[in-house]
Amino acid sequence: MLLIFLSNVFASNSAWVEEYYSNGVYPFISKTFQLLLGWLPFSLGDVLYLVLITGSIYGIIRFFIGFRRTDKKLNHGLKALGNLTFAICFLWLYFQLAWGLNYDRQSIPARYQLDRSPVRDTEIDSFAIMMLNKVNTYAPHRGHDSTLIRKAISKDHPIRVKPSLFGIIGNYMGYSGYYNPFTGESQINTYMPAFVLPFTAAHEAAHGMGHAKESDANFMGYLTAIQSKDSALLYSAHLEMFLFANASIRYKDSTRSRQLFEMLAPIAKKDIETYRSFLKKYQGPIDKATTWFYTRFLRFNNQPEGMRSYDKGMVYIMRLREVEGG
Repeated sequence: MLLIFLSNVFASNSAWVEEYYSNGVYPFISKTFQLLLGWLPFSLGDVLYLVLITGSIYGIIRFFIGFRRTDKKLNHGLKALGNLTFAICFLWLYFQLAWGLNYDRQSIPARYQLDRSPVRDTEIDSFAIMMLNKVNTYAPHRGHDSTLIRKAISKDHPIRVKPSLFGIIGNYMGYSGYYNPFTGESQINTYMPAFVLPFTAAHEAAHGMGHAKESDANFMGYLTAIQSKDSALLYSAHLEMFLFANASIRYKDSTRSRQLFEMLAPIAKKDIETYRSFLKKYQGPIDKATTWFYTRFLRFNNQPEGMRSYDKGMVYIMRLREVEGG
C-alpha cells in the first residue's frame, strides 16, 4: 500500500514523470522487454492473459466449493478477500511501474508547444481536404491485403508488433490492436480490414515507446508514418486522419461530409465502405460491453474524453502542421 501511495504522489507531478520516468527509467524498461520477448514470434502477453483468465475462473470455483464445505465461512471469505486485494494491488503497482505512469506524463501540447485554442470548423475542413489529397496520392500504391498485413507485423518498427492470439474474438470486442503493459508487447488484430493495420501497428508501437494516452499514440503514430517511405503506411495513416476529420464534419454538416467522401479515390471509397460493413457485422453486446469498460478505464487514466481521446490526436497533428507551416 505504501508503494502504491508513493507512486500516486509521484504521478501527481507530470514534470517528474516526464523527466525521471518517461525519459529516464522507462526507455530502459522498454528495451529490456524487447530484448527478452521481442524475438518471440507470438505474444507471451496473450498467453499470460489466457492463464490469468483460466486461473481466475478456477479460483472462483474453488472458493465457492471451499465456502460450502467449511464451517468457518467468515475466515474463508476474509482470507479470499485478502488474497484478492493483494493480487490487485500487486498487478496495479506492476502496471504503473512497467508502463502505466506514462499516462501522467506531460501533454503533447506542452511537449511540442502547440496552440491549445479551440479548433474552428474551417480548420477541420482544410485538414480533411489535406488528408484527402494525401490519401488519393498513396491509394494506387497501398498494396494488396497480404502485403499490408505482412508490413504491419514486420520487424521494422522500434517496438516489434505481433499478431494477436485471440483471433476473430477481437472483431466482436471492437479492437484493431492493443498494447500489453505487463510484457511490453504490441499486438494487432489481423482479422481486421488489412488497410487499417499499418497505422494500427504504428499506433501500438507508439504505446510501447511510452506514449500511453490514445491521443498521444495517434499523434506519434502519424509522425512515424510521415517520416516513412512506405506507401502502405502513409495511405493507412492519412486515411485514418481523414476519417477522424470527416466524422467531425459529419456531426455538423452531413452534406459536406458526403461531398468530401465522393472526392476520394475509388479504392479509398471502397476501403471505407468495407470498413463500415465490417464494423456493422460485428457490433453487438460484446462490443458495447468492451467500449463501456474501456471508456471508464481511459477516464480513470487521465483521459476524461473517454473514447473521444483518439480524436485529440488529430487536433495535435493539425496544430503541429500550423507550427511547421504545412
